[in-house]
Amino acid sequence: MRFRLLTLLALTVLAAGARAQTTLFSEDFESGYSRWTMTDLWNPQDASEPCTQVAVPFPSGTHCAWFGSDATCNFVLWSWDFQYLACTDSIVLPATTDTLELRFRSFSNGEDDGVWDTRIPQVTNNNGGTWFSLAKVFSSDRWLEERFDLSRFAGQTIRLRFQFWVGDSADNDHLGWLVDDVQIVQQAGPAVEQCSGDGTWYTCPCDNGGGPGRGCASSFNPSGARLSATGVPSLSADTLSFSADGMSPAAATVIQGAGFLHSGNIPQLSGDGLWCLGTPFVRIRSLPAPGGALTYPIAPYAPISTAGNIMLPWTTRTYLVRYRNSALFCTDQTFNTTNTLQITWRP
Repeated sequence: MRFRLLTLLALTVLAAGARAQTTLFSEDFESGYSRWTMTDLWNPQDASEPCTQVAVPFPSGTHCAWFGSDATCNFVLWSWDFQYLACTDSIVLPATTDTLELRFRSFSNGEDDGVWDTRIPQVTNNNGGTWFSLAKVFSSDRWLEERFDLSRFAGQTIRLRFQFWVGDSADNDHLGWLVDDVQIVQQAGPAVEQCSGDGTWYTCPCDNGGGPGRGCASSFNPSGARLSATGVPSLSADTLSFSADGMSPAAATVIQGAGFLHSGNIPQLSGDGLWCLGTPFVRIRSLPAPGGALTYPIAPYAPISTAGNIMLPWTTRTYLVRYRNSALFCTDQTFNTTNTLQITWRP
């Protein structure tokens, strides 16, 4: 097989508090583009080329894929058709209860009304007969890491592509979409961890960045608070459990939001932290946090799927914890937030 399945499947132990992961597929375009087909304005891009100097340095090395024209440095040479950067490899995903994630680095600029200039990663599990759209990517004006949950495809063979659709001839004088460092990883645990306050997403309200994978810093904890998850998010046998630490010892609230979340979404600045939940919101439970930590669910409270009214399998929800920070540390508001978790609920 031509796809770069890392035969060693080396487990990478990350920083303290983070989870082990196995890389199943990797592409940084530094060895060429032979595993990819490109239509219309998708083309190989080198860091020395003038149109994309605003995106230099590239995340790794000097090459990436770009939807844009070297003649105009934008995509005014538009096409009505959907255009694709498509991987020709068949990628075998293991049957696992761990989280399977698509990750890639994205530098994107176009209309962001959700209708025109759509940028969408897609996956097929039946050799291209049906393509599943993960979510829309929005303008970032800097390199960001996008993360998407592929757990519904566990045990299946998939293919991957990136779709750009311009849609009309108006307002196309934007840079377009650069994609680099595409990976599929098997991440220990049930959640995709997102929206940290460590600068990999957006800057915290008063530049009060926290530690890697954690929320924004608080008046009493420069590392910020962290939300993590264990168990299996299954509607038939829900064993999902949340743990949060690094908070104040006052009460804290677990909150659920709807929809897919990715780094192209601009989070709201909320209190001294970042608010990265899709609407509508569900208040799961407020709990005491002795020593600045909490666990949910605990008896007699309902499982997370019940408390969040999750009815259908493969529903995706996002979660964070909001906690008290009464000192006037950053803003004049008196609360902060953890990082965000994205959970896809299984049957």
